[in-house]
Amino acid sequence: MSELKPCPFCGSPAIAVDDDGLTFVRCQPGSGCKGTGLISFWQTENSDTAIAAWNTRALPADQVLVPRALLEDIEMTWRIFDKNSKPFNELGEQKIRDGLSKLRALLQR
Repeated sequence: MSELKPCPFCGSPAIAVDDDGLTFVRCQPGSGCKGTGLISFWQTENSDTAIAAWNTRALPADQVLVPRALLEDIEMTWRIFDKNSKPFNELGEQKIRDGLSKLRALLQR
């Protein structure tokens, strides 16, 4: 069975439910989540298909997708930032500022 991601609405763990030969995915019972929608959209005879449909839903409104390479570049620059080396200090600081500007632009979309 494929990895089952948490609910994108409430963050609770999800479960795949097999019912009469069909599989659907929903939040754990008792989560109180009202955002799972119509479960019939995820009903299928194949549990991997139901899980794939569940896992590809939109991100929650309070989250954004950020390119991993951008975050790794900022992190690497930050880690090797040497305050004792003036030429690198200015270059490193500028690279970090540029990366953070790109992140801010992504967050404002």
